[in-house]
Amino acid sequence: MPTRSNTTGTTTFLIGNPPYDRDASAQGGFVLDRTENGRSLFDDILDDAKQNVIFSHTKSLNDLYVYFWRWAIWKVFEVNTGPAVVSMITSSSWLTGAGFLGLRRLVREVADQITIIDLGGAGRGARKEENVFDIQTPVAIVTLTRKGGSDRSVPAAARYLRVSGSRQEKLSALQEQAAGTAQATWTPLHSDWYAPLSPPAGDEDWQTYVAVADLLPWQQPGCSWGRTFPIAPQAEVLEERWRRFVSTADVKDREGLYAAANSGRNVHTKVGGQIPLANEPTGASGLPLVRYGYRSFDRQWAFSDPRFATLERPSLWWSVSPKQVFLTSMMTNPLGHGPAATVTAFVPDFHHFCGRGGKDVIALYRDAAGTPNVDPAALRLLGNKLGLTITVEQLFAYTFGVLAGADYTERFHEALETPGPRVPLTADPELFRRMVAHGEELIWLQTFGERFREGELPTAGITWNPKPSRLPEAKTDIKYDSATAALRVADGVLTGVPEQAWAFAVSGMGVMPKWLGYRMAKPTGKAASSKSSLDKIRPTTWSSEWSTELVEIVAAIKETVALVPAGIALLDEIVTGPLVAADELPPVPDALRQPPKAAKVAAGQEGFTFDDGMLPGTHEGGLF
Repeated sequence: MPTRSNTTGTTTFLIGNPPYDRDASAQGGFVLDRTENGRSLFDDILDDAKQNVIFSHTKSLNDLYVYFWRWAIWKVFEVNTGPAVVSMITSSSWLTGAGFLGLRRLVREVADQITIIDLGGAGRGARKEENVFDIQTPVAIVTLTRKGGSDRSVPAAARYLRVSGSRQEKLSALQEQAAGTAQATWTPLHSDWYAPLSPPAGDEDWQTYVAVADLLPWQQPGCSWGRTFPIAPQAEVLEERWRRFVSTADVKDREGLYAAANSGRNVHTKVGGQIPLANEPTGASGLPLVRYGYRSFDRQWAFSDPRFATLERPSLWWSVSPKQVFLTSMMTNPLGHGPAATVTAFVPDFHHFCGRGGKDVIALYRDAAGTPNVDPAALRLLGNKLGLTITVEQLFAYTFGVLAGADYTERFHEALETPGPRVPLTADPELFRRMVAHGEELIWLQTFGERFREGELPTAGITWNPKPSRLPEAKTDIKYDSATAALRVADGVLTGVPEQAWAFAVSGMGVMPKWLGYRMAKPTGKAASSKSSLDKIRPTTWSSEWSTELVEIVAAIKETVALVPAGIALLDEIVTGPLVAADELPPVPDALRQPPKAAKVAAGQEGFTFDDGMLPGTHEGGLF
């Protein structure tokens, strides 16, 4: 429905259902136009985000519906001084999203009363719900009212109502609201300028738990390539793709192979001091390849070259070391069943955690030198309270043990409706030590024996008989038999696979089926519909290293699941014992939330490289 406004007597009103469109900066028009003072209307909400959140959060503001909200506020509340009403149904992301705090502050300024009817309707993610429209984005009706001239120094009162159910049930509830016959209970909201326009998640206990984002403050999105061919489950495939790319000097051919998306980069873009890809010599030698955290428990390979990426996240690459660990979770989207976090020793993909992206990567260290990703003041205070000397490694392991080694998502299911995991932080030194040990064991398992301790994974009893010799051609080529605990993959059979391991899922993503799906003759995912012919260069036979890796995955998941009962019992003790409350910790310095500044690439280096010209885990040319 088009937005419309009208003036009746002394009241100005506007109602509408504006469109939404991410990355819509080209459509901002009047809202983005700068006036004689050098400012735009959009700056009034962008400035707050710039001052309070990291850059990746501010990107969400560049949405068409956000421009409509800013224009409506200006047109109805700022141009006019009398009574006013704005009521629009839009994406609900701005009610709680970190990047939208400026918009929330502005509506609290201009209005006397804010009324929110949250209709939900997520069609993606772990908590799907029917939408009132044929879309997959949750929506809300927000109404701003002003009776007359208002004091912008006093935040508006706000009330909230969540309407759940089927589409028809939601529409019926709205009709009852319009008729004045509804029996709904409205929730008054906090009046803080930047506070979410929704009730706090969980009970009072939940609010005392410490936000993970405050314990380990540097968080950001994973690497985003914008295309699929720079990633492959087999190093030799990437080397062949590179040879095809440089097999011709024809620029048009290279442009087609690059398959430029809406990334702002193409074969003519100079990135990281390197020559544009269009100018690479014909037959140039192979690029270094690096291990890459593609999905939870899925180690693949990637080009070590930012020219192929949309957003390579330099600070992540420059923090890699033989000791670095990356935790991924859903920090800005609701978590589903299964572990609330996983870890990887390699730079994670934007969609690493469960195949859906977000600002969800938390590193153990801020750089390759091992600078802790923690506020030193918080670490000291916590140590004083527990009577221990606490390291960032211990805090990281404790956090991971709580999120991934118990019944976290089931226990706190309702609280996690509002994104942002929290950790009950014990004040008992013995419980702290035990949860640290629990988390360390899980990290060792999920990094396949590469972090936090030494030793081989317990793979006894998980055997191939025989190993596959060909790729699965279709889903029917992959079959699990719970009666025999055997997994058939093409012409191979893996025995000793517990049903819990096969069914293991991360917020709706089945780990083993997803891993196998990327290793089929025609792999699942976006590569199947890619515009680049480089994606047609695929493995043609089953790799022996995959056989080894799948055994390790089964072992890691099997042992992870076996540890959960002990983790549940331990978490029971923690939540019923003495805790360190969130408000006891000092505020996190803003600088610690920002991505570390990546070192500049030295002349002669390629891609994501360190002083020795190679990332840990890379192979020149990608061949063994």
